[in-house]
Amino acid sequence: MAKRERKYRWFVGPEDALTNEAIADELPGQTIQEFNDNNGCARKVWECPRSLINTLHRNMTRLNLRFEVFCMEGRGALRSFPFPRKEKKRKVVLKKASTGEPVTI
Repeated sequence: MAKRERKYRWFVGPEDALTNEAIADELPGQTIQEFNDNNGCARKVWECPRSLINTLHRNMTRLNLRFEVFCMEGRGALRSFPFPRKEKKRKVVLKKASTGEPVTI
């Protein structure tokens, strides 16, 4: 028996006016929609392609964008999607046991 392909719809919920305006500029002709999420909270979101979410995520720091990402599987409930956040890389400094001098790797 073949598995059915899962169909997802992607949504972005702006958290401020600047982000809302940036999304509206990218989605001409669309309007913001209101859905209840799987916790029963009303969310104002834009339906958009996953590629737009990727673009927003890449530019969120530079353009000071604040948003949440949601998805909907088939006709299911709107649910928050834990979009990966970039972790800050930590610089590791080791010290020589004999002299206590810092060593960079």
